[in-house]
Amino acid sequence: MSGPPLEVSLTDVAIGSAVRGRRTYRRLGLGSLGIGFASALAGAVWSSSITALIGPAMLLGGLFFLLRLGVNTTRAPQGLGHATVEADDSVVVSFGDRERRARREDVLQGYLLEPQTVVLELRGGEELACTCDDPAAAQALVERLGLSAQSSVLRVPLISVADRGSSIGRIVGLLMFLLDIPIAAASSLAWMSAVGGLFGSFDARHLGVLGILTVVTGVSWLVGFLLLRYMSKQSIRVGADGVEIERFGPSRFIPYSRMKRVEKTLDGLRLVLDRGSVPLRLSFSPIEPASAEREGREVLLGRIEDARRAAGNSGVAAAKLASLDRRNRSMGEWKSAMRALPGRESDYRHASFETDELLRVALDTALVPERRIGAVLALGEADPAIKKRVRVAIDACADAEMKRALEEAAEGEIEEASLERATRRQT
Repeated sequence: MSGPPLEVSLTDVAIGSAVRGRRTYRRLGLGSLGIGFASALAGAVWSSSITALIGPAMLLGGLFFLLRLGVNTTRAPQGLGHATVEADDSVVVSFGDRERRARREDVLQGYLLEPQTVVLELRGGEELACTCDDPAAAQALVERLGLSAQSSVLRVPLISVADRGSSIGRIVGLLMFLLDIPIAAASSLAWMSAVGGLFGSFDARHLGVLGILTVVTGVSWLVGFLLLRYMSKQSIRVGADGVEIERFGPSRFIPYSRMKRVEKTLDGLRLVLDRGSVPLRLSFSPIEPASAEREGREVLLGRIEDARRAAGNSGVAAAKLASLDRRNRSMGEWKSAMRALPGRESDYRHASFETDELLRVALDTALVPERRIGAVLALGEADPAIKKRVRVAIDACADAEMKRALEEAAEGEIEEASLERATRRQT
């Protein structure tokens, strides 16, 4: 998103810890407390001087990190300042006699918190909240850094399935997982031993034992996988084309075309789909104030609604869009036809396309993948400025399969398997 320098006056700059930083403090704190309790218990049982020293130290460390979590939750105001985006996309936020400088790649993500406040999450775990003079200046800062809903993906942590009810679910899941580990390990060793026995003296009874061990081993590993999925934290990636829920194992992508509405809940959001609904519960600890959870919910809701409003605005006639369809053409014929679209004169069989129309089609996430990919293929020989805008649209895809297909099309080639995977995920 390189461009001319941009300078914005700020009525306030506040510094705090990003969600990633808070999660780090939480993990360090809870982990240190757990090790401390275990060490203290071991020291009491075995009368070990080493564990007796480690236990209190880890307990103090855990308390320190949890207190640090509480301190970093609130952003500390720094007063008036300026935000400057330089020609190389580096951002400089100055306040008083101090400044924060970050390269564009060190700005992990950003978003509009309020109409006039832009929040930047930096790689080191720091968070800068920059309040601009007016909403237009805030929007210009977001656009210049390439952080809008149409040009970037926002990642927000969610709680695990086990934590949705109460802490009892996580405790039961952990106990079952600890019980499942030795069963899976023992059955795997026994299965390998039984397989080795088949290569020695063959006995028909070995086949029966091997069959039972195969079932037990497979079930125990499957149970372990499901328990890990049940207890693992989740996250949601909000892109221009939809949302992807990341979890242990395969992720789930939900295109905006399937969303009927988004509802607020006490601890997050609910995506109401054409069939069923999906709850999104945000990941915040009890030590963090309720305002942090409300803020996270508003940011997530605003980002989803911004992306949904931007979809379906290509303004290209349906008859023209139909000419991008593959229909019964082979992959080679379809790609050749797409490359020939720019500058072709209109006749009774073919519609003509302007470069700007093809770009709007490529950016419109409400269109079917085939048409967007066809438009990207047609723009293969466009000027660098057009290609840069296509690249931004590709980076804003939350769906990994669609992103891969658009990347291949931007390079001038796309495999049939990639087109099929993108179409299947989007529909």
